[in-house]
Amino acid sequence: MPANPDVAQQPDRSGTTGVKSMAGGTEKLLADGGSSEQFRSTVAVTEILRKPGLLLPTEESERMLGGALSDRFELIRSWKAADPDALLAACGADVIAILTLRLDEALLERLPNLRLVVVPGAGYEHVDVAAARARGISVANAGDAHSGDVADHAVALVLASVHHLPELQAWIREGYWREGRRPEPRHAMCAQRFGLVGLGNIGTAIAERLVPFGGEIAWWAPGE
Repeated sequence: MPANPDVAQQPDRSGTTGVKSMAGGTEKLLADGGSSEQFRSTVAVTEILRKPGLLLPTEESERMLGGALSDRFELIRSWKAADPDALLAACGADVIAILTLRLDEALLERLPNLRLVVVPGAGYEHVDVAAARARGISVANAGDAHSGDVADHAVALVLASVHHLPELQAWIREGYWREGRRPEPRHAMCAQRFGLVGLGNIGTAIAERLVPFGGEIAWWAPGE
């Protein structure tokens, strides 16, 4: 029979040419017997490998994950379990990674095959890094990933303060404008002197966002 161009040809033990097909979920061997076509099928045994476990100990961990990685990891949501201790006793050995802001030695002891700790933030002061390293476990943090968002929020608060936005909102909500009351005069951003304590990733990002407003920017950092 003519070869199917969509599947790979392979030699048959009987000397004929076979075509490998995955139709119907089983592996079939189609053999050409010369004047007549013979059909022989063999059952393929597929080993289903269990996905490695990713532990999400808090609701915040799951929210930060945002539904990603479920195709690569078995998501173990201990924060949803009625008995988290029982869940870890049953699944702790399957966990190779954890997404968390806090991790102590007691939890590490329950995860014998843990290989990676991911901290979804810049700081990892609540993670026992020494205990993790002693077990050969890598610890990674988000580094500069959130600096821009934090800087945006900080500058938004500065604008709200300089322009008296909370007071103006109250002035409108309370209907003071009907009484002829005048709001407090607002100040110009270009007339301000902004002070930054620390000029790391976040401090630098804030300074960059303040420059276009034209105000004076002063900063202080340890050792400077």
